[in-house]
Amino acid sequence: MNQSLKPGENTTISYSQGRVEVTHSAGNNLDVNLTAFLVTNTGKVVDDSGMVFFNAPEHSSGAATFAPPIAHGDTVSHSISFDSSRLPSNITKIAITLTQDGNAGGFEAVKDLRAIVIAGDQTLELAPEPFSQETGIIVLELYVRNGQLKARSVWQGFASGLAGLCGFYGIEVEDVASSAPAATPAPPPKPVNIAKTVVKLDKPGSSHKVSLEKGPSAPKVIRVSATWVDNGDGSDNDDLDLRIGILRPDGRMSIIQAPDKRGAFDVDPFVFHTGDVVCASASAPGIETVEINPAISQLMGGKVVLVCSVYSAVDNGAV
Repeated sequence: MNQSLKPGENTTISYSQGRVEVTHSAGNNLDVNLTAFLVTNTGKVVDDSGMVFFNAPEHSSGAATFAPPIAHGDTVSHSISFDSSRLPSNITKIAITLTQDGNAGGFEAVKDLRAIVIAGDQTLELAPEPFSQETGIIVLELYVRNGQLKARSVWQGFASGLAGLCGFYGIEVEDVASSAPAATPAPPPKPVNIAKTVVKLDKPGSSHKVSLEKGPSAPKVIRVSATWVDNGDGSDNDDLDLRIGILRPDGRMSIIQAPDKRGAFDVDPFVFHTGDVVCASASAPGIETVEINPAISQLMGGKVVLVCSVYSAVDNGAV
């Protein structure tokens, strides 16, 4: 069953579990990111854990889970899965938001922007009004009313991007100026770090160490991505594949690749391929990603070696 929602409209969702997908056309200098805020009836998060995004991909309750964006030809897809049955009793709403941090400007540069909510056989389609220089958007809200899950189309723009959204939902961000302190202020909460930690190994022989320190600042997931563009030769050879070889403590080797051996994050082999990408273009690079459990060595009982490689399944050559 398909249903369209205009900004401001709402409807009942008949299932507790589902997925929100936001799509748009790929473009140069775009950096679009999806974030969910889990808030109470005050409209604010309980603490920083109420923000689900690339650096914190899953809420502790399991009610919201972030997935890395995927490029399909000239379209980029972002998604967050939800399960309202796992919402803590004090959480009444999941707000799905977007930011555009690239050099292209605001969401005026993001073409063919759409959102859908998929739950069972129910599909909700949400199309926005045109945007201009806004760099942050509240796309929609999922909320429980009288025991029923509902969705509301919002599409409200913010000029201050992720920092503005964080402030709106009660999260202090490192690059947001704090308000004037009271006469006897309480110790301020530690600001949440919304910066991506990205390591690019794009030169032969380049290397980088990744810290797996324990404690609150320890990474929850390690992502490895391979990015490529079509070489423009007119041949159908723009299907590259990211493959991970896992050398286990006992000397056995396991292979992770899509679509046939995608693995798993929480159970053996503790490495998960997010999906096969079969094409690329100059404007929409192909991106394949694997997610590695930072505790893989501990979970497997010893030293683990991961070998990341990229190969052409179509032409056995470079794109």
